[in-house]
Amino acid sequence: MNVGSSSPVRERGGCLTLYLVASIVVSILVLLLLLLTGAFVGVVNASGALAETGSPSIPIFPLLLDGVGVLVSVAGFVGAWTWKKWGIYLLVASFVISALGGLISGNASSAVLGLAVEVGILWYLIRDKWAWFEG
Repeated sequence: MNVGSSSPVRERGGCLTLYLVASIVVSILVLLLLLLTGAFVGVVNASGALAETGSPSIPIFPLLLDGVGVLVSVAGFVGAWTWKKWGIYLLVASFVISALGGLISGNASSAVLGLAVEVGILWYLIRDKWAWFEG
């Protein structure tokens, strides 16, 4: 507590700080990877290389869905860093978007398990700090 201050000092703690910083860095790297993958898919589809083998073109929709999920998660991590409840809500939304992407690509068990683990970790890290988050 600050001496002479009427409000308590918000402390993120080491685990929450590490989680938020590492998640922002990893999310940005994943976004860059998705951009590169999307460019590669676009080149392959445009070149018609798969058409010669009789294979259909590679769908871009799952990459777009993942990209939206990563952008939402970066915004959520920044919001959580600044003690905003909307940041936590965005994180949960990005976890759901990620799970939907997994379901669409046929990975139902990993999508459900991933959603449960992500929400569980986030809950554990903020469970005693929720009152400090602002509207």
